[in-house]
Amino acid sequence: MLSAVSGVLLPHLQLLAAAPLTRDGARQDASRELQRGVYHDAQPSLLARAVNKVIEFIRHLFSRASDATPGGTFGLLVLVLLLVVAVVVVIRLGPLRRPQTAGGGLDVPAAVTPAQLRTQADTFAAQQQWAEAVRARLRAVVRLLEERTLIEPRPGRTAYEVARDAGAVAPELRSLLESAAATFSEVWYGGRDGTAQDYRGVVELDDAVQRYRPSVRQPAPAQPGPAVPA
Repeated sequence: MLSAVSGVLLPHLQLLAAAPLTRDGARQDASRELQRGVYHDAQPSLLARAVNKVIEFIRHLFSRASDATPGGTFGLLVLVLLLVVAVVVVIRLGPLRRPQTAGGGLDVPAAVTPAQLRTQADTFAAQQQWAEAVRARLRAVVRLLEERTLIEPRPGRTAYEVARDAGAVAPELRSLLESAAATFSEVWYGGRDGTAQDYRGVVELDDAVQRYRPSVRQPAPAQPGPAVPA
């Protein structure tokens, strides 16, 4: 091995001994030495340098964020964890439902008939738009109750108010009315996905209202008056 090293170094030593060392010569020798492939092979690749830059940027950003966050690094980690949890919850729940207003959900123009509202509800049901189908069918029920004077027309009435007012006049319908009101509130305001079963429940209420006939109460017999002495 010593002989091999001597064989490599000896020509260089002879060359250095033969020519005097000058500043320009040393610069040229250093330039030629740095151009050798071994030095280029030892440098990191372009991808490695890019990754190192990104890591350094993230480290710098994380350091600045931790300094600005209450609690330092621990507070930043808690904030990141909460953000991850929020993203997971949004993904699990799906896209946010359309905003609804609490009042006027059952209001319809006076010219619309129960039959037209039923047709509209069936169209929504055929498209599996159950929330819209439930509301349209319940609107048909409200319009029918108004036409039959079981409740008075009143803008802004909620589904529970319809169940309360109509149930007081027609106790036989109270259970179906309350069930339909709960379904409507959960689906339309509560964000729960509607189902075909929800729609069938409101259809059952509509059919029951159409069949409903108020019971006719017989007048109470007249009470005999006090006997008049002859």
